[in-house]
Amino acid sequence: AGVYAAWRLTIDSGSIAADDVCLFEARGEPGGRTYTVKVDVGALGPLMVDIGAYRYSKAQHLPSDLIQHLNLSSACYQPSCMVDPELNATLYKIVDRMGNNAGYGLPIKLMVQQMTKAGVHFYMHHALTGIFETTSAEILKPKIVFLDRPPVELTFA
Repeated sequence: AGVYAAWRLTIDSGSIAADDVCLFEARGEPGGRTYTVKVDVGALGPLMVDIGAYRYSKAQHLPSDLIQHLNLSSACYQPSCMVDPELNATLYKIVDRMGNNAGYGLPIKLMVQQMTKAGVHFYMHHALTGIFETTSAEILKPKIVFLDRPPVELTFA
């Protein structure tokens, strides 16, 4: 949610200057429960495996509209392209030029690349523990900080 919100504000709408935004990520990769891992399968080449989210319906506007906006290709999740009986919708996956799974984490990766190029500050493996007033020039002074459910209680001073 933090990456998407920052991307919408800095890149998509341009309503906030990118260098005024900081994102803190406790893990080494952005995306929370949505990420893709590359598995080496030898002569077959790399296989992109989604962990967490891995398919979407065109009726789900957030992933569907974003995937279209980023000019990513998609294909039916089921080879038959039949409607999923549980969700009552045809489900899709993100694919590369060869039609192979590109990973649901690809839109997140592209948003991060665009924001990094524009000047958004990313801090991976950072557990934010507090927000304090200071006059130190050595401390980052963003105008906006996105907090996404920190695992510890924050201290504000």
